[in-house]
Amino acid sequence: MKRVLLIILLLSSVDTFADQWRSPKIARYFSENKHFMLIVHPLETGENKSSSYSDKPLKNGGSNCRDTAMTPCHATLYRIDRNDTIKIWKQRLINLESPGLAIVANDGMSIITFDTWYSKRCGIDAMIIYGKYGQLIRRYNLEDFSPFSQDEYERSMSNYIFWRGGAKYINNHVVEICFKNGKGIKITRRYNLKKKNFE
Repeated sequence: MKRVLLIILLLSSVDTFADQWRSPKIARYFSENKHFMLIVHPLETGENKSSSYSDKPLKNGGSNCRDTAMTPCHATLYRIDRNDTIKIWKQRLINLESPGLAIVANDGMSIITFDTWYSKRCGIDAMIIYGKYGQLIRRYNLEDFSPFSQDEYERSMSNYIFWRGGAKYINNHVVEICFKNGKGIKITRRYNLKKKNFE
């Protein structure tokens, strides 16, 4: 009987992955030509604030409101000029915690983020496009552009969808995205940034 239960448990876990998410850290992403660098700062709360926020209690014994203050997820784009960096823009990102991945165009005129760190929201904000000033251009849920149904992807136990097989800029205006389903089948699609649609 124990052997039968073990087999059932093993079979039921084939299409899921255990959730072992570490806390998001500051991440750096470079354009392919290394002329631009994007630094992404994850959401900071009172529990993980940097040392610039005091953890000391107030003199009157009350709670320090800075302990629970939040700094939203944000990113800064820099142009790399020899051994120096020049800030192009700094903007808040749509993602609550942090994006799972970001790519940067070689001309620095756009960036694209994919997914949200340990998101349980089933493909929400799977792809977000920002313009030359860091402004939001478009946001897509996975169901908006996936060649596979969401049921075909592998999932974590909290329902996070593993769909990306890769993403890169083909040129400054076209991005190629690779989708990989639970059977290892891959399909690529291209997104045109000028037309703001999938080809």
